[in-house]
Amino acid sequence: MSSSKKFLFFTSFALLAACGAEESAIDSAQSTIQDEARSATESAEMLTAELGSFGIDLSHQDPNTRPGDDFFRFANGRWLDTYELPADRSNYGSFSVLGDRSNERVRTIITDLTSIEPAQDTMEKKVSDYYLSYMNTETLDELGISPLLPGLSRLAEIDSPEELVIAFGRARIDTTASPISFRIGADRSDPDRHQLGVSVGGTGLPDRDYYLEDTEKYLNVREEYVAHIERILNFADLKDTAAKAAAVRAFQTWRPLAAARRGLVKKRGRGNIKANIGLFSVIFRHQTKVIFTLDSEFGSNNHEFG
Repeated sequence: MSSSKKFLFFTSFALLAACGAEESAIDSAQSTIQDEARSATESAEMLTAELGSFGIDLSHQDPNTRPGDDFFRFANGRWLDTYELPADRSNYGSFSVLGDRSNERVRTIITDLTSIEPAQDTMEKKVSDYYLSYMNTETLDELGISPLLPGLSRLAEIDSPEELVIAFGRARIDTTASPISFRIGADRSDPDRHQLGVSVGGTGLPDRDYYLEDTEKYLNVREEYVAHIERILNFADLKDTAAKAAAVRAFQTWRPLAAARRGLVKKRGRGNIKANIGLFSVIFRHQTKVIFTLDSEFGSNNHEFG
């Protein structure tokens, strides 16, 4: 091949290679632009407010209420007047929406796991098995309360304050109840660390007013509460359930116990812990009288509360 032909061949090859590289660069650039556009669209969709144009639905406002008189009513009055509360809810709001949405997503994740038969000993398999066992209502109906009987027997054997304190300490492990409970949570004053949280219980109704107020509403609730406790005790096939239910109410309506709890308004003040400390002192100071509320099947027959 002559030198001129060689030159022409290599020149043509170089031009073709350059054109190919240029086309490849153009395709890559176009692909990058498309990816960026898609990402921008997805980000815009994610950033779009669900309420109104910026996260607040102004249509819920009550224009007839002055903000300085009642800001909550001003911001939500029309919604409060027109919204129909779901029949299965006692309250509803934005956090209810978020909770429902999270529950739906978790359920989707779990049901997807149950349909693919995860590998043995994997976390996915454990989650799937746990969910399927929980949903196996036929087996649960056959078992009845038999899984609870060993725990009930241990509670029935408590006959001293010392043993009761031990039972209180095991409450979270044995899934029983205790008038004082503990948990580990974020430190409200320092989110970078955890702290031990102490809470008080011992009552089954929502707040102290249910025990201290003697209006018709609360008196009816307390009567229905006793009937409910009796039904629950009947499930365990216990004796003298009516007397036991009455003893539970006598304990819970013992005024020093109920009065020492903070009301709903005071609970809003996170820094006020005096009421809780007061309740601790009530429990410990009167423990020999407080703890024995049921008959010989669960302890002493002492119903003196104060």
